[in-house]
Order: sequence, then C-alpha cells, then structure tokens
Amino acid sequence: MRKSMFFVLCGVMVWSWLLSGCWQPEYADQEYIDAVPTTETLKIKLPEGGQGGLPAPMLMTMVAPYAEFYEMTHKTTYDVNEGIAHILMWVHEILKYPVSARDGDTYTWGPWRGDGLDPTEYKFTMGKGSEPDTFHLTFWGRHKSSESEADFKPWIDGNVLKGSQPHHGVGTLDIYFTDANELDPVLHPEIGRFAVTFDTINDPHDVELELIDFQSPGDTAPINGAYHYHEYADLSGDFRFFARGNVIDESMALEQLDIRTRWLPTGEGLAEASVTGGDLDAVGWSGFTITECWDENYFRSYYEDVIADSDLHLNPTEGEASACPVFEQDGEA
Repeated sequence: MRKSMFFVLCGVMVWSWLLSGCWQPEYADQEYIDAVPTTETLKIKLPEGGQGGLPAPMLMTMVAPYAEFYEMTHKTTYDVNEGIAHILMWVHEILKYPVSARDGDTYTWGPWRGDGLDPTEYKFTMGKGSEPDTFHLTFWGRHKSSESEADFKPWIDGNVLKGSQPHHGVGTLDIYFTDANELDPVLHPEIGRFAVTFDTINDPHDVELELIDFQSPGDTAPINGAYHYHEYADLSGDFRFFARGNVIDESMALEQLDIRTRWLPTGEGLAEASVTGGDLDAVGWSGFTITECWDENYFRSYYEDVIADSDLHLNPTEGEASACPVFEQDGEA
C-alpha cells in the first residue's frame, strides 16, 4: 500500500492547493483530529533489554545466537506496526488539509485522483457517531470513469470512541484488500480483509489484528488467523498468533498454528508454539510443540520440541527449563 498511498497524498496536496484560491478553506475541528490514533499509541512495543545488553554494533552482527521465537516476534511486531503506521500516517496527513464538503457533523475530502496512471478516484469521510465522543472514518475508492457515488467502495473503515487524552481510545479499523484489488490489482495484489481492534485507554493496552481469507500473490492458500497483543502497565507483554493455513508446505493441506510469546520489561521471554493437523496428520502425528526461552539479551536459554503423545524430539533439548521466566496465567509476570 505504500507506493499507492504516496500518489494518493500527492493528489490531496494538489487538489487542496487548487481550491485554496477559490474559497475560504474549512478544516476539521480539533476533536476529530484528536480522535484518530497515532502510530505511537497503537505501536506494539518490545523491551530493549537490560543494562547487560550488547552494544548496538555487536547486536547488528551477532544475530545467529538470538532465540528464534524472539526474532519471529520482533519481526512480526515490526511488520504489524509498519502496516498500521502507514494507514494512520496518511489519515493524519489528509486531516491537515481543507475539507471539500460538510454535511452536519460529517466532513468529506475529495474526490481526487493520483497521477495519470492511477485507475482509481478517492475520497475520505469522517463524522461523529450517534454516541458521545464516537467517530466514524472511511477511505473510499471507485474507478476513475465512474460518476456515481454508489460506486465508491470502502478500502478502510474505522470507528473510534475517543478517550480523555488525544489519540487514545477504543475502536476498530477494517482494511478491505479485495475491494482495493478489484480497482487496482497492480498496486494491490492482496485479497481478503484485516480487522484491527484496539484499546489504548485501559490496562492492559490491547491491539488485535485478525486476518480474514487473506492471501498474498505468493501464498498457496488463504490465511485465517489473528495477532493479539497485550501491553501491561509494567511494560511486560503477551503476544499471540493463531492461524489456519498452509504452514507446512509439503502439500496443500491446512495446519493450525498457535504461538504465544510473553516477556518481562527487562527482555527475558518465553515462547510456546504448537502445530496440528494438515501434513502432520498424514505422517500420523497428532501435533508438534516447541518451547523456547531467552535471557535479557535475547539469547536462547532453553529449547525443547516434542512430537505429541510421544517422547520423540526433532532437535536436541538445550539448557534447563528453570532458566525460563515464570508468568501468571493471565500473562503478567
């Protein structure tokens, strides 16, 4: 979405500049701007480690000893953060510009187009909900040849209950990849939907990203799953990923993957993963589990894998289970 969003924003800037000399510009009220989350308020945060951590240059070169599930969690949270960040960045960018129309408590920006190669026309709307401090925002797209309002399809749709602090709240963001793909399959090859829910008011801070029939061009089958993140007041964390998809690429059979990663504010962590069904059924395994722990410098302190209902292991056990941090049932240390 990054490249296409660049052209969209360029269209907003040019369109706003052309209109600025023709009328007295009207901007969205501050309460609208304050209702939209920022990248920082929705960011999934991992600890930076204790004071015994390695210097930055060494961290860049000594990747191999890192615990594998720490690396996976670090990379996944980075990707989720990047995806949410790009959406919020252009929403906040649009809000900087004058509106093109106002209908009661609803503002509209657009419609506008990107460059000459862009097959899509866009608009953005934001208005107040029926309940106090609630807002609804939608980013729309339709084919450039259409003049019908009914042809606009939502690409991103969100609802927010604004908190007492700016950019903090409870809400949802739905991202419709299939609608974007139908209008511009070149820049939007993915299909399916992302459903984001967030709560940045209460403790714990929650962000959940659900994948619904999501499929990238390289995927052999759609993925249905969810990332669920809790950040507690002490900055300990709990991150879970569920997915049903072609996890093991031996055949087209679908497996169920479940990964839970928990960590302390100082960096020590525990990951527990399981895979069931699909290709495992074909070889007579009812499941496969992995437990991995790491220290405050993210180096593996313990590892064990087990084939379910057996004493068989695919890899040697490393370290002692006593090296793992202990967590309560709800995820807090």
